[in-house]
Amino acid sequence: MTYRTLVFALSCILLAQVAAAGMDPSGAAPFAGAAPCQTCPKQHILGNPFACTDVDNIPAQGATGHQGMCFDEWGGFWTVMNNNPFTLVKVDPANGNVLKTLNPTIANYAFDMDWYNHHFWVGAFTTGQIYKFDTLGTNLGIVNTVFGSQVRGMAFSGGYMWLFLTGGAVGAGQLVRCDTTGTEIARYPIGTIFQWCMGATPGPSVDPDTTFWCTDNNTANDIKRITVSGSTVTLVETCTHPASSQTPSGITFDPGNLIRTWGFYGTAIYRIDAAYSGVEKGGNVALPPSGYALGHARPNPASGRTEISFTLPKEGAVSLKVYNAQGQLVRTLLSATKAAGTYSASWDGSTESGLQAGSGVYFYRMESGSFSQTRNLSYIR
Repeated sequence: MTYRTLVFALSCILLAQVAAAGMDPSGAAPFAGAAPCQTCPKQHILGNPFACTDVDNIPAQGATGHQGMCFDEWGGFWTVMNNNPFTLVKVDPANGNVLKTLNPTIANYAFDMDWYNHHFWVGAFTTGQIYKFDTLGTNLGIVNTVFGSQVRGMAFSGGYMWLFLTGGAVGAGQLVRCDTTGTEIARYPIGTIFQWCMGATPGPSVDPDTTFWCTDNNTANDIKRITVSGSTVTLVETCTHPASSQTPSGITFDPGNLIRTWGFYGTAIYRIDAAYSGVEKGGNVALPPSGYALGHARPNPASGRTEISFTLPKEGAVSLKVYNAQGQLVRTLLSATKAAGTYSASWDGSTESGLQAGSGVYFYRMESGSFSQTRNLSYIR
C-alpha cells in the first residue's frame, strides 16, 4: 500500500466516523449552537423543456434486475440489484466497474433506494418495508409502511420520505409524503401522470424540495419532472428515456447535475444532460434565488482544488471559511458583500499562511446575516 493510498483510506475512515457520530454534512459540528440542516432551501430556476440528451453510458452489471440507484455524500455511486436477497453494488461512475458489493441477506426483492442522513434506504418490493443500512451493509432498522407491494419509487427531500404507489391498478397511482418513521403526512393523486412510477429522485440544486424526476413504466417508458404544490402534483416536462425498450427503473442525479438512469432489463447505465437553461420558461429573465444555500464541495474527497457553491437570496455581506477538525481557522475563502445570486469559491488546500494543509477532514462554513451553514470535506495531499 502506497503512502497516498494509506492517507486516503485513513481520511475516508475519519470521514465515516464523523458521519457515524451524527455530524451531518450540512450541520454545524464541531461549531456549537447550530442545528443540523435537513430542509435547507434550494435555488429555484425553471429550465426550458429538457431534451434528455444521452451524453454517454457505461456497462451495467447483469442483464436484468436493475432497480434503484443513488450517490452517497462522498460521491460514491450505488445501485441495487433486484435479486432475492437483493444486493447493493458500488460502481465506478466512469466505467461501470464494480468496486464493492454488499449482501444485506434480506429475503426480499428491492424496488428503489436513496441516500439520506448518512445511510442507504432500500425499499422491499413485496412488503413495502424500508430498510436502512450503513456503508458496510449492516441492517440498522426497518421502517414499516402500510402500503405493501404498491410502493415502487422512493425519494427523500425536504426532510421527508416520498413514496410513489401504484394504487393497485393502472391510473390509480398515489404519491405519499411520510416522515422517516413511515407515518403518512399527506397524499396526492398521480394516476393521470404515471402508469407505474418505477424510480424517483429529487431534482438538483436548481430545483425546490418538492420537485422530482421520475421514470414511468407506461407505453412511452419516459422520464417525467413533476412539482408538488399545495394539494396538487403538476407534470412539468417529459422526455424519452434512452432505455425505453428496457423498462426504465432507477434514476438519480450525479455530482455534476447530470441524470444517471438505467432499465430493469438492459446492459447500460446512461448519463443524460437535462438541458437546464437557467431561464424562466417562455422568457429570458432568471428567477431570483428563493433562499440561502451552501453547496457540497466538488470533488469531495479532494486532492487538489475543490469548488464550493453558495447562494444568496438578497444582497449582503457573506463569508466562507475553512476550519480544521479542532475548529481552528485554516483559510478564509471569501469575505465580501455580494448581490443576490449563486457563486462559487475554490480551495486549493492552502492555509492562511500559504502553507499546504495536511490530509484529513475539514469543515467549510458560510455566514450571511443570521444564516449560517457548515459542511465537511476530506482533503488528501
